[in-house]
Amino acid sequence: MKKLLIAMAMMAAMSTSAYAANTPFYAGLGVEKATTHVGVATDSKSDGQLVLGMNAWNNVAVELGVTDAKDGTDLSLDLVGKLPVCKDAELLGTVGVAMATEGDNALNPQVGVGAQYHITDKVAIRALVKYEDMGVFGDNNDHVVKSSVGLLYSF
Repeated sequence: MKKLLIAMAMMAAMSTSAYAANTPFYAGLGVEKATTHVGVATDSKSDGQLVLGMNAWNNVAVELGVTDAKDGTDLSLDLVGKLPVCKDAELLGTVGVAMATEGDNALNPQVGVGAQYHITDKVAIRALVKYEDMGVFGDNNDHVVKSSVGLLYSF
């Protein structure tokens, strides 16, 4: 799985290197801590994360996230809203779906909030907290709280 993540990152970097400096694409690497609540049981794990994104509209981006977990791969697709606070900082809001490749492969809704700071024109640091509802179609209250920090690079 790690070879796949590295290959995806390299392909993304090579495929966008021909674009001008102001292209809307970005990629990021980070660390995510996920705390899963199923019934009365709680489980926590920390994993590596790859994000590929595109600034699609003014202050709205589309992101694909891949988290390499010890027990499988987690995928997510999100719309990310950006609210500029000052020249280099933004508040973030996300809405999307997530799917774990282990288990029942169900698509679960998720929402999140966070902040992003642009260190340079091309590099940003970001922190997010997401809430994934695993029991949306059932009578349970199963959910995952995901906290992540990472670096983004704009192409």
